[in-house]
Amino acid sequence: MSEIIKYRKHIPALTGLRGVAALIVLFHHFAQVFANFSEVFFNFSGFKYGFYGVDIFFILSGFVIGYVHLEDFRVFVKKEFFRFALLRFFRIYPLHLAILFFLFLFLFVFPPYLEFIIREEPERFTVGNILANILLVDNWGIVFFGHPWNGVSWTISLEILAYIAFPFLAFFVNRIFSVRLCLVLVIGVLLGLGLFMLVTNNLDNNLKWRGGIIRIACEFSCGVILSRAYRLGFSS
Repeated sequence: MSEIIKYRKHIPALTGLRGVAALIVLFHHFAQVFANFSEVFFNFSGFKYGFYGVDIFFILSGFVIGYVHLEDFRVFVKKEFFRFALLRFFRIYPLHLAILFFLFLFLFVFPPYLEFIIREEPERFTVGNILANILLVDNWGIVFFGHPWNGVSWTISLEILAYIAFPFLAFFVNRIFSVRLCLVLVIGVLLGLGLFMLVTNNLDNNLKWRGGIIRIACEFSCGVILSRAYRLGFSS
């Protein structure tokens, strides 16, 4: 029991890394806005590559979830699955709905901007697309309806899918008993992701929409496996 308590101790460095990733993504979006006025600034600022912050988030998310919950799924128990699902739901979904609500208010207060969006991206406000965004299934591949109403929520949609898959992934990851094997698997998964990017001509790795499901599947899995390696190294 004492080992598990130590294992679940907060790692301050992860909070700092999360903050750095958030700033990278924030500067990337600012750079996209400024690109409308200065393409030169966007191309040479370096912020155009800020989408790599999303990759840090996906890997970090897998590591943190594995760090906290991997032990809960040594065996698959429905009670643990529903407890985990409720924790994830209340951590993400209320905030998601609040952001959608404030976005709606913003568009209502500034109708010229709404008219601009409808003119530029009419598919964003279809009934199916809005419903998919509300349910956070807008980036689930086959269920995908189009560009989400809240564009940046595509990452949260993928996070939800990763959380659903996590208990099943954890069941198998818990059966890895070698740090070396963990590292080999991580390298293999990342090489597979690189091959996918090469074949699909996405070498910039800014995979979104349907390509995003491959992106998070690989990176979230790597994070979970790395958390297992951390546990094995900690226990030795």
